Amino acid sequence: MASEHGPQLLKHPLNLGKGAALRTGFQWILHKDYQVVITLDADGQHDPADIPFLLEVFQNIEPDILIASRAAKFGQMTFLRRFWNRLGVKAVARLCHSDITDSQSGFRLIRREVLEKIDLTTSRFETELELLIKACKKGFRVLSVPINSQKVDGTASSHFRPVTDTWMVCNFFFRSLFW
Repeated sequence: MASEHGPQLLKHPLNLGKGAALRTGFQWILHKDYQVVITLDADGQHDPADIPFLLEVFQNIEPDILIASRAAKFGQMTFLRRFWNRLGVKAVARLCHSDITDSQSGFRLIRREVLEKIDLTTSRFETELELLIKACKKGFRVLSVPINSQKVDGTASSHFRPVTDTWMVCNFFFRSLFW
């Protein structure tokens, strides 16, 4: 268990969604003296051993959000995930005027200033997209860097509901066009 190795474990009494968990973690971070936060999905896709690589890229380039991109492996994902990931990436990159290669990756490094200036309102899988779009609209710099995913997609351990959650993310994206 993570708490045995030193990290602070935050829990909701019941599952409120991925976005709610992220928002709770972000609020906790903002009450501490941390300058960056690293998010990492729990579905086994990402290797925590890549964290030093992200920190090195961050120190050298200093983006506001650094996305660990799985784009090189999109071709190995299930059809529906591959289709929506590729379509979503193109749409989000265009909306954000940024070279984003994986808009749904849960492996990110985020500067504290981003969290201080963005009000997140969603509570499920669309929260990462909300953060990304709002950050871009406020002028924060986003950078994607390729990483080697341990698993091509975390469907076996993920709580992502392909139809319902894809619809929710798409609906959020379309609403963001009018901000």
